[in-house]
Amino acid sequence: MAENKSTTATDQEENYSLKEEIRAYIDARVKLFTMNIAEKISLIIADSVQKILGLTLLGASLYFFCFALAFYLGDFLDNYSIGFAIVAIPFLLFGAIFLNRKSKRLTEKIQADIIGKMITDNDSDDLPEKIGGKNTGQ
Repeated sequence: MAENKSTTATDQEENYSLKEEIRAYIDARVKLFTMNIAEKISLIIADSVQKILGLTLLGASLYFFCFALAFYLGDFLDNYSIGFAIVAIPFLLFGAIFLNRKSKRLTEKIQADIIGKMITDNDSDDLPEKIGGKNTGQ
């Protein structure tokens, strides 16, 4: 009988140990999943910040170029108002067209880019093969 009680106690200890290992495994998987999601979100944010900064710099340069062009045309036509009006006409046309049209292609492209970045697996094993975001062909 003593032998039967010791095997029951051993079985209970093994069951408890197995439960603890399963809990530890699940906790580790949840932490890994959370870290992977956080990494992908941070990559998306970093890419977005870089694109926004680049577009801001391009927009600023276009802004100053348009001012220079408006002053040049105004000086050429001896009327600065006409120079600024000529430069403003394309922006008014493109703005009106862009405002009135709902671009499904643009929306779908943005969604596809974001979903694609979330789905792609950024394993650290691939890092030596990628240089500057391009595959080296190995």
